[in-house]
Amino acid sequence: MANVCIPNPTLDFIFTILIQVAIAFIFLTLFFFFYVSKVEQIELKNQVNIIIDNIFSDIQSYSNIISPLVSEDEKKTLKQNIINIIDKQQQEAQQEAQSSDQTITLNNGIIKSDSFRLLMAGVSILFFLILVVFIIGFCLPVSKDIFKAITILLIVATVEFSFLTFVAERYIVADVNQIKRSIADTVLKYIQTRK
Repeated sequence: MANVCIPNPTLDFIFTILIQVAIAFIFLTLFFFFYVSKVEQIELKNQVNIIIDNIFSDIQSYSNIISPLVSEDEKKTLKQNIINIIDKQQQEAQQEAQSSDQTITLNNGIIKSDSFRLLMAGVSILFFLILVVFIIGFCLPVSKDIFKAITILLIVATVEFSFLTFVAERYIVADVNQIKRSIADTVLKYIQTRK
């Protein structure tokens, strides 16, 4: 007597969803760690550069206005003081950045490995459940479900990649004026505490 599997629409529905979720989770995890995170790093650098360029453009404009009112010696002294402050801040920032970079790298590594562990656990559990359902004798159109899930995923992946490349990558979220106000407030507070 041949083994005949028993169709079960409820199990079929549940496993169709689980397979689609698993495949989507695999894609999103890989897409985030291998593409999105790189795009975010590039965008952060681009937006910081936009802010810095804008601030220095304003400084250049103000220096042209103030320039006739200040003597050459005062300009040289001010310039040297600014250079000294910047050099000192750069050294302190580099020391802090090394420690901060190590912490961020360690934390990101933990998140990445936890994500891949979760991914492997989820896929393993799903595979085990499918195997159990087959052993019990129920029919599941797994290959059909995987094909549907991958087809849907390819469409979603194309949309996500296009959106990230053509919209999110070009969208500037940094409010330059708000950042300038924050910097000015911080400088004023610093000056007031030094009086």
